[in-house]
Amino acid sequence: KIVATIGPASDPPDVLRGLLEAGADVARLGLAHGPLETSLDRIARVRAAAAAVGRPVGILVDLPGPKVRCAPFDDGGTRLEPGSLIRLTEAAPGDRSSAEVVAVALAGAVDTLAPGDRVALGDGGVALLVEDHTADGVVARVLSGGVVRGRPGVALPEDRVPLRSPTDDDLRMLEQVMEVGVDAVAVSFVQSADDVATIRMAVGPDGPMVVAKIETGGAVANMGDIVHVSDGVMVARGDLGVRLPLEDVPHIQKQIIRTGVAYGKPVITATQMLESMITAP
Repeated sequence: KIVATIGPASDPPDVLRGLLEAGADVARLGLAHGPLETSLDRIARVRAAAAAVGRPVGILVDLPGPKVRCAPFDDGGTRLEPGSLIRLTEAAPGDRSSAEVVAVALAGAVDTLAPGDRVALGDGGVALLVEDHTADGVVARVLSGGVVRGRPGVALPEDRVPLRSPTDDDLRMLEQVMEVGVDAVAVSFVQSADDVATIRMAVGPDGPMVVAKIETGGAVANMGDIVHVSDGVMVARGDLGVRLPLEDVPHIQKQIIRTGVAYGKPVITATQMLESMITAP
């Protein structure tokens, strides 16, 4: 089946109907982007489009979790050139990121970085190497460049910036989206079965499916226990690829799929499924 991530470009009713007619089975809405009210409105649009085409379509909401993000880049995109030097700073309200300065929206995160640390932006296409620590942040060299836009995620060393899921914001969002009715909830940055159990208690016995996203080293280590207590599992390849050696991701992906099959749980393989067709047809 096909899970389609729905964003602003998909909002027009004719676009949504076209996606469903083309075969989209599940609409995924990432709650990390934009106000929650926008996502609630988007859920209503998807339901209306499903009724218009006369076929069932699932709604999967993706909780943000504790993901670290940059202050926004220009919407048109900013190119970071390989070999160039940029400064990483702690973001203040109203800050924006640029090709010279990347503002990180997590208090104290930049201070934990040291020369030799690697930092990835977005889904890992842009990689930085920290070279120096200054009074005004850190200086990093761009190892692999690319275009960044919006508020891309920032992958910092896991041992320096531990991520705990779900967050209080996740639980507040979950309460509101359940009022309008969704079919599945994806839990970001799961580390253990207890993280899934927290969401399970929040949705209740008759609530939506709970899908665990496998995107951290902890989740890979605890995979069996996590899949056992989940209704489904997602292979979040982008975050796996920036937190674990990239060459291990295909093997981990197969391992997650086999584990899901063994437990009789559906598996979603996610992140950049169509990217090569978009950028290198």
